[in-house]
Amino acid sequence: MDPKQDFLPNVKRLHTTSRNAWLCVVVLTTFSLALAFWHKDLHHVLPHWTKEKDASAESTALVRSYRLQTGVRWMNPDGGRWRVMFTCNGQSPCPTLYAEEGDIIELSVKSDIYAQSSIHLSGIGHKQTTGPWNDGTAGLSQFPTLPRSNWTTAYDTSGGWGLNWFIDHTTTASADGIAGAIYVAPSPDRPRPYHLVTNNNLELRQIREAERNIRHVIVQNHQHRDTVWKLLRMRAEGSEYYCYDSILVNGKGRVHCRQPGYDHINGHALDQKGCIQPPGLPDETCTPSEADYEVIETGSQKYMMLNLINLGFEHSVKVSIDHHKMTLVANNGGFVFPETSDVVYIPDPSRVTVLIHLDAEPDDYAIRISSTSELQNLHGYAILRYRAKRPPQYGEPMALPSTTPETVCLFPDGNTNPSCNTTDAQFVPPYPANPPVSVNKRRPAQADFTFRLAADSQPSKTERVPEYFLNGKPWQLFHGSMMPLLFHAVNETLDKPVISNLPLGSVVDLIIENHINETISFYKHGEPSWLLGSSANQKFPGKTVEDAIQRPGVSEKLLNLHNPGLVIVHDLPALGWSVLRFKVTSQTATMLHAAKLRYFALGMTVPILEGITVDTPLKVPESVVERPHVDFKPAHDARDSPAIVEMDFSCHVSIKNESDEDLLLDDSGLDSGNWPLRQPLNVIEAGTEQTIYLAQPSWGGSKAWVTYVAEYGQGWTDFTLEFECPALPFSKNHVSVKDCSPAFQIDVTHVQERGSPLTANVTIRMNKRNSLTTTENDQVRANYDIGVGVSFPTKMDIKFPVHESIVVAAFINSDMIFPRGTVYNNINDKQWEFFRGVVWNDDPSCLLFEDVTQDNRMFSLGIEWLNAFKFGDEKCMTKRSHMGNLQFFHGMGSEMGEKPEKTRNNIITWIEVMYKLACGNQGVSEDHVLSHVLPGYFGKETVPSKSDTLRDLLLATTPKYNKAEIQKRAFGVCLHMISDSYALGHTQRRLKNPADMIERDTAGYIRFRPDTYGDWGSIVCFHTYNDQDGDRHSHYDDKDGEVDPTPRDVTTFNETIGARNAIDACTELINLFVKKTQWQDGVKQFLENEVFVLDRCARPSDHFTDESVVSDSYNYEEKTQEFNYEAGLQRKLASLEAGLPSSVSAKGALARSSRVIPGVAMAGLLLSALLFTLLTMSMSMRGFMC
Repeated sequence: MDPKQDFLPNVKRLHTTSRNAWLCVVVLTTFSLALAFWHKDLHHVLPHWTKEKDASAESTALVRSYRLQTGVRWMNPDGGRWRVMFTCNGQSPCPTLYAEEGDIIELSVKSDIYAQSSIHLSGIGHKQTTGPWNDGTAGLSQFPTLPRSNWTTAYDTSGGWGLNWFIDHTTTASADGIAGAIYVAPSPDRPRPYHLVTNNNLELRQIREAERNIRHVIVQNHQHRDTVWKLLRMRAEGSEYYCYDSILVNGKGRVHCRQPGYDHINGHALDQKGCIQPPGLPDETCTPSEADYEVIETGSQKYMMLNLINLGFEHSVKVSIDHHKMTLVANNGGFVFPETSDVVYIPDPSRVTVLIHLDAEPDDYAIRISSTSELQNLHGYAILRYRAKRPPQYGEPMALPSTTPETVCLFPDGNTNPSCNTTDAQFVPPYPANPPVSVNKRRPAQADFTFRLAADSQPSKTERVPEYFLNGKPWQLFHGSMMPLLFHAVNETLDKPVISNLPLGSVVDLIIENHINETISFYKHGEPSWLLGSSANQKFPGKTVEDAIQRPGVSEKLLNLHNPGLVIVHDLPALGWSVLRFKVTSQTATMLHAAKLRYFALGMTVPILEGITVDTPLKVPESVVERPHVDFKPAHDARDSPAIVEMDFSCHVSIKNESDEDLLLDDSGLDSGNWPLRQPLNVIEAGTEQTIYLAQPSWGGSKAWVTYVAEYGQGWTDFTLEFECPALPFSKNHVSVKDCSPAFQIDVTHVQERGSPLTANVTIRMNKRNSLTTTENDQVRANYDIGVGVSFPTKMDIKFPVHESIVVAAFINSDMIFPRGTVYNNINDKQWEFFRGVVWNDDPSCLLFEDVTQDNRMFSLGIEWLNAFKFGDEKCMTKRSHMGNLQFFHGMGSEMGEKPEKTRNNIITWIEVMYKLACGNQGVSEDHVLSHVLPGYFGKETVPSKSDTLRDLLLATTPKYNKAEIQKRAFGVCLHMISDSYALGHTQRRLKNPADMIERDTAGYIRFRPDTYGDWGSIVCFHTYNDQDGDRHSHYDDKDGEVDPTPRDVTTFNETIGARNAIDACTELINLFVKKTQWQDGVKQFLENEVFVLDRCARPSDHFTDESVVSDSYNYEEKTQEFNYEAGLQRKLASLEAGLPSSVSAKGALARSSRVIPGVAMAGLLLSALLFTLLTMSMSMRGFMC
């Protein structure tokens, strides 16, 4: 038989088996991929609206999916100042999204910002297809999205159209960049008012074409500082929150300072920014910029349609276009009866749609935008460009189109030319006619519910910053982090400012009165409302609309019940009133709030629960209720002040020091409770009265003691004060003096015996008969106010302040008079100036602090520092000091392979200048130019530049503090460089006592025997940050034991590698500083021969940390591979025993549960691959055997 014929049946079987194998692989792969993609967050949202949609007649709606990723980026949109801004997909304003009326918008947002956030879309009602929990308002209808997480929401555009803005609605991030727009094109079936503009068929077609090609103009007021900075400055100084630097159009614009001839508003002088500053605060300066304007190209159209949207959150604006009229055709409520004018008014944050007849000569025309604020003249421009015969000149600053003064309709101060008219879209009736709803057709003024609201203010717990409210109580921003109002039980009693129990179908009137002398724009969530009327400088003439309409003198012009405008944003006139009417059409949570950010952020909000009653409760999906969130409870964090302390601290003991000596804290203790910031006081100066505060714990009472010492004769004397507030019914408070020296006379009076808080007055006097003070005391008396200590100063990095505590310990052990009870928490403001110097090495641009005049300890959020550290320009100080040529600020090499002599020379050079500056008598002052005292480190393009001074260098971006002491800050810089040089992550030094070193721990970290510490000598190698193991570096920059080191006891630092040597070295430098020792008379020698002495085996810098230890008992062998030592292997084995790979962080371990389903999917893919391999091998074996 032919062998080929015998082989054919086997080939057929092989093909059959192969098909089966492939089919099995395809099925398993499909299942695995489906399982993996089911993990996406959309699964939590879509089931709840797709079920409803499928059961409705709108099941054919188109779903448009968009993805946004929020983040941070350095931006300079107006050319005036670089700053960190929030972005969407890398840009701000966010990308404009598109949909058509009736579509479903599926918006997936991934948050990559360092704060909670949520995206709220305006002008979209809450249909049952999507659910009110998709509103995007944190604390009202949903939990906010956590940092580094994502969430998907859905919006049903049925019944709504236009350019609607979307913003973050959790914090103030909307004003810092998270703001954009979604354009919903009107349905072809929707009636349009264009025939009221022209009856020419050709022009009507051109207008429809202009609608299809509509252009969007997003107007924003921009400031050079972030909103958190502005709020913190307002809290510290009582500064303004209404002054901005420029107006942007689609993210472009330039700084236009106050124009000549516009130097007053209502008799108040304006600064260079055109702003009225609060009394007592300095005027702001202004430098014009030359950034580009936005250019709107006309193309070859006969008509152009523009959506003008104001997304400023402070400034309402007027807009005009030179030599062109604008016809208003729509506002936020929809189409309106057209009105033609020269100027349109746009409240903040509202939108108008205008039609422009392009009948001018080909040229560039200025689009003028001016604020209507009574507190600042702010203006900006864009350009309307026809196809010109001559192209623009590229490479030169964009010129503003010129025109004759008499043809300009809009002026920089918001006033208009008398010959030009203005349209206010708030009052233009909707098209087609849509009169307001009423309970009874025969009584159109009647409503089911009337709520009287009042915009007003009240003092807050924070000095200089009021609270604002609309319904009796403020609704502050922190509610955005709490359980959403929509999730509360329907039978739960909700206090003001919440409005609730509004049944479906009910008609509601909101009568809003303004007790503030400023026009405030308000935004009502949900469907548009009817603006029945408004008036300035008077009270509303009645109890209800129906009552007012019956009163004499109230005409239809005052209250329009026939054809009022439909709005989502409207103005509440100064000292006047306005009336909104709306109908409850769905079950949802909405709110009415001030659109000006300063009023909104400080409480001017009224939450409203619509359609949710005991009879008609709302069921919120479990997946929405249980989404990841933070359980937040508000707590007061205001600065200490006598008026506020009574509400926040369980004990406050006033100590009046009537002696001639300063009382220095020697020790303190807590039995229960917590010390607030700056407590207990480490210095109570002679002749002053100050207060010790103690905060009560979450349960139980509070009890503490303090011991103070004072100079007495040739020695010291002390006393101890105990105080207790049990916080129990019928219990007595307790204040007593113990272990009191006869030198003191102490009176305890006015003790509140029962109840919380405990209050008491303590008067301190000293017996002078035996006191023999010396004249030498006067020379060192001022030296007590030295002390530093803080954790790495950013709210995103919470750890024990070990390095700063090292410096505190050095001061305590030095020749200076220094309170032995000083710790990081109780350093006073005078001492804090040294701390600013110690922190400067880590933050040379001062981005971790707020620039305020009266507080040098106000930390920022740290976002600008983090962005400068990660993404900053190579020339910025933060980047240079951590990754560039200034790493020697931390006792480190500036690059791999740098010779140790060069590194040491850089360090000694800087310490020399800073030490001489600190002493004040050695030829260096704060006014010296950098190029003279520090040549080669700064150039023309660096910040600071070589022409700046030492004062500019040390103050950087925070020059306003009115008690800055440059000499103290300079000395702190020296101490930082010395302290850092003993950390193992910074330098490798020769170990003097290798016999005390024991085996490394399971993570491979160096350890020493109990009651001993590593004694480190000469420098073998300066490390560099570049490519260094960050975890190992951080380990040696932190404490190594469970108990926090105590500065008064240096032995508590034994477990912190290098700390004892650092304390000794810093102590010696302080002693030299006390004596004002000349640089050449011992300071230089001490640093070169004891602190920064180079080892005989010193070698160029590297990126290692603790990979080897050098001592006299063995020779150093250079390693060629990272972690090539036994401890590294031990660390990996230990991590494997613990169930985690050595590269997985704790954060990664916590995230494992979220990867279970993708893991199952991966297992499925591996199983299918294995099965395919086995089948292939089986078939290969069969073929071979045949």
